[in-house]
Amino acid sequence: MSLLTQWCLSETVKDMRAYLWVTDDILNQIRTLNPDGNDKIKKAQEIVDRIYRRDFYKVIGEKRVKWRDESKSLPKNCLKKWMEEKLTTDKDLFEIQEVVFHYGSGMTNPMNNVKLHRNIKKASEKEKETEHCNGDKGKTSKTYKRVQRAVMTKDEISDMLPAKFQQIYFRLVWKGDTSPQSYQKILLEFSKLKGYDDEDIKVDFIDTMQVGDSEKSD
Repeated sequence: MSLLTQWCLSETVKDMRAYLWVTDDILNQIRTLNPDGNDKIKKAQEIVDRIYRRDFYKVIGEKRVKWRDESKSLPKNCLKKWMEEKLTTDKDLFEIQEVVFHYGSGMTNPMNNVKLHRNIKKASEKEKETEHCNGDKGKTSKTYKRVQRAVMTKDEISDMLPAKFQQIYFRLVWKGDTSPQSYQKILLEFSKLKGYDDEDIKVDFIDTMQVGDSEKSD
């Protein structure tokens, strides 16, 4: 591809020669651009300026999801949307972030999907003679062993396993004025969300950041 090809920033990954030019200096380039009435450039510059000023959005509340035994798995963003509807503050001033931790298999035990090879045995001389490489007569395969693929049995899996294999947190991020008085209302509403209960989904919310904790950590 020609070195003269122009890429927008989000597409530079398609050409490694272009991607090599994407360094931390890109932030400075954004700050020095002439917006010329372009609202997207203005917004990007405001965000970058906030990064340089260390003026970040503030996490003012956090809840951990505790599953009840009879509950089924959550549809994606189900509780996030429900929480946003329960909070009456202007939606532009806050954001609910759903943070999910697991071992790669969601709520299921990842060891159930681990494949291993066992029961290795040598091939017989007859098998060596009759097995050919790539169908070429006279060339025998160098694979003189047979391997059986299997799933680990319960006896082979350690008993030292967690009770749950997935953990979900919901964080309340405040985008408005950083004074405590400005977000007391939404913080109070957020603290009153104690659980969710319908036919399929039954969970409790455990506060991991209580009202006022965000001020103590500053």
